[in-house]
Amino acid sequence: GGRMCSNYYFYLVYFTLFQFLPAILIDTVSVLAGKKTWAIKLQRRIFDSLKVFEYFINNSWEFESKNNQLLYQMINVKER
Repeated sequence: GGRMCSNYYFYLVYFTLFQFLPAILIDTVSVLAGKKTWAIKLQRRIFDSLKVFEYFINNSWEFESKNNQLLYQMINVKER
């Protein structure tokens, strides 16, 4: 699952409360159990990845397919 936010500051608060703080808790429990930490590293990767794709996620994209429609009309019914 995921949640889209148009307000960057709201996203930072949401990310901190519902993803980063639980990751800290999980890693703390892992350290106490003598296991490797992984949750904070994973959340950092997710956060960095979303920054890369932010432009594409927050914009609408429309593509025309006139050539595709023309090609479809050009082929005969048997080939469709």
